[in-house]
Amino acid sequence: MLGMVVQATEISEAKPPRAEPDAAVVGFLLAAAAKDFGLPGSPQAVDIRQARVGRMPDGAGNYIYLLCGKFLPADKQSAKIWVSFATIATVDYEQWLGRQADSYCMQRQIKWYKTDQSKVLLTRILEQAGSGKTAP
Repeated sequence: MLGMVVQATEISEAKPPRAEPDAAVVGFLLAAAAKDFGLPGSPQAVDIRQARVGRMPDGAGNYIYLLCGKFLPADKQSAKIWVSFATIATVDYEQWLGRQADSYCMQRQIKWYKTDQSKVLLTRILEQAGSGKTAP
């Protein structure tokens, strides 16, 4: 599957940026993040918080879209240690955890969209795991 890259020239000065990203971009990022959390050897996420989509310029006139948030790994559930994650739309996607995720998600030039995607992402992760559970 190809990543989502949007030409910056598509956004004219006369039109304000969209209040929310394109649904296809959000869907791609959510699917990629859920897929990565479901891979063998990946940490099992039992909860998600502060998951939001943003975009940043790539220096070549395009935008890079990313999904950043925090997850609670099953093995750290009792200690309530939340870990950062970043899912980045590239030619396909990349997913980073911990401090590497923070290095992406804390960049000042990111324009964040308002909608919290935590519940949707957790539901996708749980459905993919076949647990039959849904996010609270």
